[in-house]
Amino acid sequence: MIIFKKNTLSICNNCYRVISACIKEVDNKVVMEKYCPSHGIFLETVEKDPYFYKRTMNFHIPGLRHTCEASCPNCYAQRDILKTEGAVRRKHFCCLMIPVSYSCNLNCDFCYFSYRKTTNPSLSALKHLISRFDGPKISLTGGEPTLRDDLADLVRLVVKSGKICSIATNGLRLADIDYAAKLKQAGLETLVFSLNTLDCKLASKIGEKDSIAIKLKALENLKKLGIKVKLSTTLFRNANVGGLSEIYNYCINNLDFITNWRIRSVFVLGNYAGGGCLYTSEMVEFVGRLIGVAKKKLIDSFNRRVNYSPNFVFNIILYLLRQDNGVQLLDWDTNVRRRMPASLRERIILEPYRLRRTFLDKKSRSYKEKVSTLGIDIIAWPTKYNLDVEEIKYSFLHHLTEDGRILPFSYALLENEKQGIK
Repeated sequence: MIIFKKNTLSICNNCYRVISACIKEVDNKVVMEKYCPSHGIFLETVEKDPYFYKRTMNFHIPGLRHTCEASCPNCYAQRDILKTEGAVRRKHFCCLMIPVSYSCNLNCDFCYFSYRKTTNPSLSALKHLISRFDGPKISLTGGEPTLRDDLADLVRLVVKSGKICSIATNGLRLADIDYAAKLKQAGLETLVFSLNTLDCKLASKIGEKDSIAIKLKALENLKKLGIKVKLSTTLFRNANVGGLSEIYNYCINNLDFITNWRIRSVFVLGNYAGGGCLYTSEMVEFVGRLIGVAKKKLIDSFNRRVNYSPNFVFNIILYLLRQDNGVQLLDWDTNVRRRMPASLRERIILEPYRLRRTFLDKKSRSYKEKVSTLGIDIIAWPTKYNLDVEEIKYSFLHHLTEDGRILPFSYALLENEKQGIK
């Protein structure tokens, strides 16, 4: 039996208290064993593929500590300080998600944000929070943030504070180009856009009835306005996996404004009514089929260069050549690295004739500018059953809880559930 982590922390499935846990290989799966003094022993699957887990896991690094800001004593630090070999690195988590609206114009079967308050946070309270946060990016979420009348004012506040502003939206209101233009004028340059299927029948089954045509119109507006989009697709094991190829084709045919595609498993929280969760390794295999690269090759390419991301996240960068008759995959890489690999850069700059023969019309002389990137972020958010509290401290995405704390995304949502907010 292989023990991956002898000592870590998790939470009890029943009472949510923080408890001790270990992670090991059992029957060719990665399993968490945890013990609660009140509710006994739990055995929960963390990952289906032990090889994938071992390859992507974060190993303990002496000197990594999480210290809280004096103004927020109950949450994780806005910085991690990593001291190694005499060097000091400061790590800001990348993005703080702030729910600004508790209402929504859809009722999706998989929404993790199922509770609805009657009163949204005030503009003054949000202004205070935005001014105090010293990280680089803020995402305004919900519910559905576009249902808030003063969203443009909030975007303007974030931008004026010197931070990148994004919103996470289902996109329905953005089908009104005048409304989308107001957000653009306020300083919105990028957003996360939920697109779970392009199949109208399936959309109706999962609570997004009559939404596909509206969403496509909204995306067309965003393209016209020059707002960059990260598409977000939530996967169900027994529902929309088969439609991934359609969304992938939409991404690569719209590289002028689609920069990223996030694929995540449905989260066992909120409105979740079954349908089957997926493990990160399974979703990596799905993406591998789309791009024609074997799952093991993708996993073997992964190098834990920096311990700044949790091991339930797997990133792939595609380097794509846009042509008149379609898009050609030139190269790919794992771990986020927006800069073009040196090998590909040399091929493009120093070997034009070979590239021209392979990918381009012979008359073409300028093609470097035709190479675009598409980031694919694959995430299986941990649940109360398999949450590794130490691992999730590496999360790039933090969320504001209902009682005002800032915690890693899924941990924050579980804390809300713990308080009985459903």
